Amino acid sequence: MVKSPIKKLLILSILVFIFAVVLSTIQNTNNISYSLTGINKVKLKIENLAITRTPTGITEIKGNIYNNSTSNVDDILINMAFYDKVGKKIDNFERYATQPSFILKPTQSHSFNYLEVVAFYKINKSNVTATADIIK
Repeated sequence: MVKSPIKKLLILSILVFIFAVVLSTIQNTNNISYSLTGINKVKLKIENLAITRTPTGITEIKGNIYNNSTSNVDDILINMAFYDKVGKKIDNFERYATQPSFILKPTQSHSFNYLEVVAFYKINKSNVTATADIIK
C-alpha cells in the first residue's frame, strides 16, 4: 500500500490525467460521427433484378446497379425487404455492393449477388433499392 502523501498525490494525478485523455478521445469520436451525417445520398436504378430460390431453400438476390445520376458515386448500399402474403415484413437486409474505394461513374453499372437466409417460399413481395454517396 502507498503510505507517502506524495506517492498518493502522484497516483491521483496520473489517474486524473488518464481520465482526461479518455474523455477527450470520446468527445473527438462523437464530433467525427456528427460531421458524417450531412453526406449527400442518391438513389440508383436497379436493373435485371432476380429473386430466386437456391437448392437449399434460401433466397438469392441478384441484379445490376445502374448509376442514373449525373455524379460519381461510392459506398453503394443495397436495401432489401421481404414481405409475406398479408404484407407482414419477414426480414430486411442491408449490404454494401462495392468496396469502399470503388467509384461508379454516371451511366456505368455494377452487378451484385447475395444469398440471404430467408425462406423463399414465404416471400410474396419484395422491395430492393440502392443508394450511394455522391462524390464531390
